[in-house]
Amino acid sequence: MEIFNDEGLRFEDMGALTRPYRPIFLSGLLVGAIGASLDTVVSVVSTLEEIEAKNPIVTLNQLIHSGKKVGEDISSTMVNVLICSYFSSAIPMMLIYLHNGWPFAQTVSMLLSIEFVRVLCGGFGILLSIPFSLLFFQFNRKGAKQ
Repeated sequence: MEIFNDEGLRFEDMGALTRPYRPIFLSGLLVGAIGASLDTVVSVVSTLEEIEAKNPIVTLNQLIHSGKKVGEDISSTMVNVLICSYFSSAIPMMLIYLHNGWPFAQTVSMLLSIEFVRVLCGGFGILLSIPFSLLFFQFNRKGAKQ
C-alpha cells in the first residue's frame, strides 16, 4: 500500500469509520485471504488423506501428484467464489450511489477497486496455500511413517 501511495484505491465507502481506514482494510484483506486459504488447504489435505486411507500402499509421489491435480481443480473454483462474493457485496452500495445520481463509471471505480484488491489478495492466498499444504502434508506423512 505504501509503495503505490493508495493510487487507484477508492476508500470513500469507508468514510463512516471512526478509525483510520488503512489498518481496517488491511486486516480485512488478511482475514479474507486466510479464510480462502483455509478452505483450500482443507480440501486438498482431506482428499489426500482419503486417498491414503482407501489405498494404503500409495506412494508419496503419487499422493503429491494427486494433490497438485486437486489443487489445480479447486483453485479456479475458489477464486470464482471470491470474485462472486466480494463483487456481490458491493452491489447494494452501487445501487444506493446510482439511485442518488452518481455517474456509473465513478460508482464502479469507487466501489469495485477495493473489491478487486481483495480478490487479488485472496487469490494469491489460495494459490500459495496449495504448495504449502502439499509440503506440510509431505512432512507430516514422513514423520508418521518413521
